[in-house]
Amino acid sequence: MTIAANVLNAIGGAPMIDAPGFIPAFPLELPLTNVSVDIAPLSQQTLQNFMLIEGVTNADKSIGAAYSYVLSILEALCEEYGEAMIFTGDPDLQVVAATFSQPLQTATKVTGLSDAVTALLGVAEQGGGCPVNGKEELWPEVSNISSTRGPLGGTHSHWARFASAHAGRAWRPTDSAAGGPTGPKIAPIGAVRQFTLNPRVSDYAANTAAYARAASFASLYCSLLVQLHDVFNGAPGMYYDTLTAMHALTTSAAIALSTPDPRSSAAPGMVVGPAWEYIPSASQYWQRGGQARPIVR
Repeated sequence: MTIAANVLNAIGGAPMIDAPGFIPAFPLELPLTNVSVDIAPLSQQTLQNFMLIEGVTNADKSIGAAYSYVLSILEALCEEYGEAMIFTGDPDLQVVAATFSQPLQTATKVTGLSDAVTALLGVAEQGGGCPVNGKEELWPEVSNISSTRGPLGGTHSHWARFASAHAGRAWRPTDSAAGGPTGPKIAPIGAVRQFTLNPRVSDYAANTAAYARAASFASLYCSLLVQLHDVFNGAPGMYYDTLTAMHALTTSAAIALSTPDPRSSAAPGMVVGPAWEYIPSASQYWQRGGQARPIVR
């Protein structure tokens, strides 16, 4: 997300994160990948959806292909108008960040086309896998399960991790994306809390604990979006404060998922699911006049 925001800021755009339209309504047909998704408990089906999102779905529709498409547009614009006319954004709006753990993963500033290529291909490779040596022209359709290239590093790509969980087996060094993991069995998915698909705060009566906890989660989520919006629109120094907010969101989700669903229509054992929705009172959108950044007069 930081890399994508840096690229957008580099070309004079403005990430619009704290806005009513930022949070999608579910179920959702994801653009480019054509995968239908819900907010749902973890299952073999959700793992399969994650694999479709990160890998190749229908004829060039993958995360890697999506980023390649973005880069093709940037390259065409730079060729037609010149790089200096495209990368006009204020570098001070960009975020420089690194992980605390090893191997170190970094997000750096983007000042030109070569930076954008390195940054966005790093994101794509971490998600779907790296090019296969000797078959680079076939990437991302033909990918290595590794994600060791680029600034984001890692061991296996996101697709490979989901594929391993879905198959219940670890990857061997000789395995390929086409053949799947053939290594030792790994621990299966444990008990998963069950909730109705695509939960919303309005699912619950206003005077119930379920409503309060669903609303608390949604409000915290929107507050986090405000912080992220500010970080990528002029307050990069607040980047690490958002990590604290993310942990608070995790705690709130755990509380909701420990709360029984009080509705008579709910099956026994069902709990309150996380309500990923826009809460106007937690937003700063209207105070900014509907703009990404406050209008300076």
